[in-house]
Amino acid sequence: QFSASTMKKQKPKAKRKANKKAKEGGKRNSWVDDLDWMPLEGGDGGQNGDDGGFSIISWNVLADSYCSPRSHRCLPQKTQSHIFNRNQRHHHVQKTLCQLVSSLDRPIFALQEVDAPLGILATLQELGYDGVETPTSPGGKNGKVDACGLYFDRDEWVCLKSEAVRLDDLATLRSKSTTDVTIGTRNNLQGLQTSFLRRNMALLVMLRNVQVNKTVVIAVLHLYWNPNYEYVKLCQTHYIMSKAKDFCDGDSSIPLVVCGDLNSQPESYVYRYLSSGIVNAKLVTPWYSSNGSVDQLKEETPPETDEELLQWALSRKLKLHDSAPHHSDDEVKDPSDPVKPIQYLLDYTLNRFCRWLRILGIDSVLETEEEEKLRTKNGSMVIFDRCRREKRTLVTTSTKLLLRKDCPPGAYLLDTKSLANLELSLIHLLLSHGVMLQPRTFLTRCVVCNGMICKVKEESQIKRIFEAHSAPDQLHKEIFEVFQCRGCRQGYWWCEKPTSSASRVKTQAASLLEACIRGGVPLDKDMAMFDFVKVDEVKAKAFSNADDERNDDGGTGCVESNLFMERLDVIEWLQDEALTNPFGPMKSVYSEYMSDQGKDEQCKVAREKIEEVPLLSFTNVTHDFVGHLDHIFVAKTQASPTLSMESPSSSTSCNLEVLQRLYVPTTYRELNPEDIRNGHLLPSTAWPSDHLAIGARLTWGRLLLLDDKGGSRVLEETN
Repeated sequence: QFSASTMKKQKPKAKRKANKKAKEGGKRNSWVDDLDWMPLEGGDGGQNGDDGGFSIISWNVLADSYCSPRSHRCLPQKTQSHIFNRNQRHHHVQKTLCQLVSSLDRPIFALQEVDAPLGILATLQELGYDGVETPTSPGGKNGKVDACGLYFDRDEWVCLKSEAVRLDDLATLRSKSTTDVTIGTRNNLQGLQTSFLRRNMALLVMLRNVQVNKTVVIAVLHLYWNPNYEYVKLCQTHYIMSKAKDFCDGDSSIPLVVCGDLNSQPESYVYRYLSSGIVNAKLVTPWYSSNGSVDQLKEETPPETDEELLQWALSRKLKLHDSAPHHSDDEVKDPSDPVKPIQYLLDYTLNRFCRWLRILGIDSVLETEEEEKLRTKNGSMVIFDRCRREKRTLVTTSTKLLLRKDCPPGAYLLDTKSLANLELSLIHLLLSHGVMLQPRTFLTRCVVCNGMICKVKEESQIKRIFEAHSAPDQLHKEIFEVFQCRGCRQGYWWCEKPTSSASRVKTQAASLLEACIRGGVPLDKDMAMFDFVKVDEVKAKAFSNADDERNDDGGTGCVESNLFMERLDVIEWLQDEALTNPFGPMKSVYSEYMSDQGKDEQCKVAREKIEEVPLLSFTNVTHDFVGHLDHIFVAKTQASPTLSMESPSSSTSCNLEVLQRLYVPTTYRELNPEDIRNGHLLPSTAWPSDHLAIGARLTWGRLLLLDDKGGSRVLEETN
């Protein structure tokens, strides 16, 4: 039934008639039999003759390692015996692919979690397909990764080139490095690097259609799964899009299709980055904004009935429309999303480091001795709970802590062995988190408890402070100002004598400040009591010394100044308030328009503040999660500038147009027509994966002439 010899290519209209006749003559087994291309509203969907386009299916086929009774609980008994039998499920995946090839006019397949035991490439090769897959273990190192694959009809397509994108490279990517110094490697991690080692892959493939001689680039993505690590997924996406730009060799006329399991809902920053073309990356990082905190990303209880599903879907659509920023060319940052000051929680071993941060006026608390004992002896991660409750970023010397699944996002590994001294570790931390030092806040926090220090004016209170600290009577005459911690009531007094504790801590603060200046840490202009520090001179001397050392002995120069250039690319991206997609705004295949003028009607009206609203309720349905994680985006394309008689500054633009979408169930009833208890959960006896397939029929559309005023007119039909 699914052999290549019996399969014929049919035009969509003829194929649909054949499918309908087959369904009428035989028994309908499940919703899978209804899979077909659905025309877009208001168009013929390419039914009138050959549209000259192509079709593509994106599907996470579910790797064996992620399919188990533990990961997929509550499935019906019949489903369990079928799905957890690996040989049966492998055969089911192969059969489903063959069915899709037969009923959907031989589409291109963009697949994720491609396991070798599934036998996907061999199955499709028998049907006349060729394919490109990413390695499951790149270079034979760092263990197994989630592979992606792209498969295409060898009679219709020729693969011009392909590139596997290893997303773990983000952990060491430093495109601006100019020295041989490496701060943190795969064998010696530092800072945020561990966050980006997630064993994810992407695939870029350039295909040429032999019938119409047109080229398209397809990016197959599989991003990190954890919803609390939105900043990791955003960096993964930006990296892939940057690689795709280079992959196209700067030719903006080549159409781009981005598809895959993005593990990102339509309200996510990843979706917003692709659909709007620009986001404020700071708002997604846990150390900058509460938007990136765990509390903001708690998983919701999945709806259990179609009625609950409908209300849930509508509320998410309206919430998405209300919360999405309406960016203009002049305003990127959403004023309603403030960037909060950094707050740290350090493990028990970093007492001295914590004291330094407090001297610099940075909110920093230390793990208590009791919490440390609970963690090391009983395995109780009280420190994690405290980070979430107080919205703090964890700083630790323990690699094991960062490898735990319940570790709070944004945790920072301080490996003192990888840096020459603790001062360099401090600079590295502040650069990584984009902290701007404010000298006016130095010495305003208690070094004992982190409480705020306030000035004491009443003589009686000053006397009590001196008595509590057994201060000599004559000391009162030498003191200029007296302070007290609001928390632990620790007393402080200011004295200009070089031997006083106040002068010593001021000297230490000045030393730390100069080290940070040499390292390139951002600094507020208000120097307050530290105006004696000559910032420009410190910078000039640091870079002069660095040049001298490099010229004299071939060394690496000033280590502090090298730290700035040795920043990871992801650090720079996450500090960008206007992180831009190099392909600009992209169109989601499964979306429609909703405007402020008709939220309830979801109408297509005037262009003011129009937002894309997702059409699908879900693409992933399990016992503990229901969501829309799989997406297909189409990029706008624009050719190189060309001259015309009408407008010397005009250019041509050729965009992919969506003709049809693949039918995807939107209710539990469609997934479970027999009303079996938990019969709507995936995978099932009808579908071998916990992700649904999505797809689109596309055409190369029209060739437009764009003038310098933003207008356009049709030059010709490109197909």
